Amino acid sequence: MLPLSNANSTKTNLATFAITLILTILIAIFLLFPKYGTYKAAKDAMSNAQSSLDSTLDKQKTIDGLIEKMKSDSEELQRVDYAIPDKPDISTVYALIETQAKAAALSLGATQAVDLTDQIDTSTIVGVGNGTSMTPGAKTQQNKLPSATLGAIDVNFTVTGSLEGYVSMLQGIQRSLRLFDIQSIDLTSDSEKKVITFKTTLRTYYQK
Repeated sequence: MLPLSNANSTKTNLATFAITLILTILIAIFLLFPKYGTYKAAKDAMSNAQSSLDSTLDKQKTIDGLIEKMKSDSEELQRVDYAIPDKPDISTVYALIETQAKAAALSLGATQAVDLTDQIDTSTIVGVGNGTSMTPGAKTQQNKLPSATLGAIDVNFTVTGSLEGYVSMLQGIQRSLRLFDIQSIDLTSDSEKKVITFKTTLRTYYQK
């Protein structure tokens, strides 16, 4: 058997160890756990902030896409505005015809514009042999407007030169953004001068 003093010493050591262990656990609980809680809260806050940022970036991408679409739509509208302007702008049409005729080495003759906006189609066309006749005061079917919101102008002009030059001129007019429809082309040739005279009617439109 151990002496009584040794037994008491062993009990004291065990008690001291137990107390030390309990204190260590308490220190871990009161010191380490709050730090972990703070870290977890910070991590959660960072995760929420990242999610919010991702959501904001997605919204920004959507907004950027809408802005680009608006720019594209604006460019399309500008092209439409040029194709069918909000006024007749005959001087621009004259300038275009003159420029293209000169570029195609054609001699430009008389040029005339007729506004068809007020010419409402009320005609009754009746076949008479190989020709046609109209009721008095009626307008031809050719003057019928495609829309009540559009005005139309017939531009009549004469150019003289080669067939290749005339085709080049029409292609140049076609490449312009303004909308044109060819209504008629009449030609006469001069065998001595080896040139052709083209009488042309183009129709262009504007918004009322």
